[in-house]
Amino acid sequence: MDVASKLIASATIINAKIFPISYKLKYNPSNIKPNHTYAIQARINRPDDKLLYINDVRTQADFSKSASPMIDVAVIRVGGSSNTDPIKPNNKKECGPVKCPGKPKQCPYSYKKKHRWL
Repeated sequence: MDVASKLIASATIINAKIFPISYKLKYNPSNIKPNHTYAIQARINRPDDKLLYINDVRTQADFSKSASPMIDVAVIRVGGSSNTDPIKPNNKKECGPVKCPGKPKQCPYSYKKKHRWL
């Protein structure tokens, strides 16, 4: 049976101009339970709060190996024109950040990407 999710941490980044966007989430380690799974959700909004980008695949946070795992979150554009977006990717032929341990990987959006940490 699925259980409702609980917010562990959140961050708001103001005036981001270009991808990738580095972020750090502070959380209480006592909120992390063994054998539970945790996921990251990302939303990028314009200053008027209109949604521009969102992650559309589950991005899991694995705390079994590290209390501070490095996680890349892939995001996709949600409508609109790139001419009006205040945030633009460095390279449109490159996938958004995807965790790729040391070797090229086919990302969920069909572009090849090499390992890069935020």
